[in-house]
Amino acid sequence: FGSSGTGLHRAPALLAACWQASGMGAGRRQLKNRAAALLLATALPSVALGKESKAVQDTGGWEEKTDENGRVVQQLKIEAPAMTEEDQYGYVMPERYRCDACKAVMFHLSHGLQQKQPKSRRLKQWEYTDAFDDICKTGFEGYGIKLIDGENALSGPGLPREDTLQPGMGAIQMSSENWSKRLGEICRKIVYEQLGEEETYEYFYKKFSAEASGKDASTMSGLSESLCRNELRQCTAGPKPPKVKAEEVKPAKKKKEPKSEKKPKTVDVQPEKKEKKPKT
Repeated sequence: FGSSGTGLHRAPALLAACWQASGMGAGRRQLKNRAAALLLATALPSVALGKESKAVQDTGGWEEKTDENGRVVQQLKIEAPAMTEEDQYGYVMPERYRCDACKAVMFHLSHGLQQKQPKSRRLKQWEYTDAFDDICKTGFEGYGIKLIDGENALSGPGLPREDTLQPGMGAIQMSSENWSKRLGEICRKIVYEQLGEEETYEYFYKKFSAEASGKDASTMSGLSESLCRNELRQCTAGPKPPKVKAEEVKPAKKKKEPKSEKKPKTVDVQPEKKEKKPKT
């Protein structure tokens, strides 16, 4: 594999600097371990495999362990999502990521309009339409999927998530331009088909003007994830249904086939023979 920026091609220079600073003595082995960890830490965030790029999340430190030879080594366990064919090659956003995709679109629409919105007046129609076009076309860089709580989840700038990783563990985000294109397509569908340009701007401007004038805007949704739940119906409310373990799934019973009707048995009944009376 290859790397860009500060990557593996700087390994000799980094090692040389570490060895020069170490001098002689027993500290060489410990410094060598630190140098190896430093090289891996600088190389991992920029590793690229094919078209999918990987970025390692900062976990706040490496985990030190002693190997079988008694040497102290530093380990970093990386969790990577398992991607399906739909994740990699599909043109539309997979159904399982649609709720988070809607939330990301709302985040960027609101943020992009805030940068364009003057305090003294409303935006004209052509102004907010141009803003929507620009946001939907170029506003979704840095998105991909990562493994969160054992499940694949959409991840990016508009989807902040709590860091639940343990020390000595890291998470890889699998990113590609496919995710940017899918989010851009969802953005255009929401603005131009589901809500409409004027209505989308109204959601934003009502809350913006209320906050600018010092009014209570807590009851106004604005362009937020509440639109995804209530208006657009992209997110289901309530807790997720519990997972069913494989051993708990019982095989379906086979339906009994209806028994074929038995034909009644036919019995040949012969007429009784009358006994002849003797002649007297």
